[in-house]
Amino acid sequence: MKAIQIASHGGLEVLRSVPLPDPVPKPGEVLVRVKASAINPLDGAVRMGSFPMAAKPPLILGEEASGVIEIDGEGFKAGRKVIIYGGGLGVSRDGTWADLVAVPATSVRELPEGISFEEGAALSHVGVAAYGALRHGGLKAGERLLVLGASGGVGSAAVQLGKALGASVVAVVSKTERAPEIRELGADHVLALSDGPFTETVQKLTERRGVNLVLDPIGGEFTGKAFSVLRASLVVWFILAPARARR
Repeated sequence: MKAIQIASHGGLEVLRSVPLPDPVPKPGEVLVRVKASAINPLDGAVRMGSFPMAAKPPLILGEEASGVIEIDGEGFKAGRKVIIYGGGLGVSRDGTWADLVAVPATSVRELPEGISFEEGAALSHVGVAAYGALRHGGLKAGERLLVLGASGGVGSAAVQLGKALGASVVAVVSKTERAPEIRELGADHVLALSDGPFTETVQKLTERRGVNLVLDPIGGEFTGKAFSVLRASLVVWFILAPARARR
């Protein structure tokens, strides 16, 4: 098989397409032929050597992918379409940037009907993060959600999930030109940081009542600004970037 592997830490120049023996699944693992694999910021951190928990090179990168079960095993039939995610892939063990990958069966889920390989590969990391944040925040239909960094992976997933949950979504992007694509994802309002402070605009949109939940994958100065548009409360949660004010 072929795989994209790093033999040392560094910039993009350390990425190499190399021929390797096909992996042999161990007990508890399944063999998957990869059809699509995602790229995440953590891949870059591992490549640069700035993620201390990662295994040392040589290492195949890639945290998530989609593909087809290659051979029967661990309750999965050959030919089944699946999503691969978790289990230390691309960090503590070889990852998904390869033709074939042997992964723990606990890291494999069936690919839902109607979801392409490309969509499935990009779904797990950002989708799980966004869904977990909104679930922890307890977002309900009819409430208002503010999403910072809405053009990023977690942010764009949160916009779609927020709308699916019946919330009114205000999305914040870095530049005005990113607004149309976020509107297509379902955002009710899209604000650009390049147009100036977003807090006053959010207050106007909500008639000074603020928002119920903030999903903030950016941090820094924007976190404090986001708190200023939450509904007044004695209790605020902030975890994995959601902040919530209870009415």
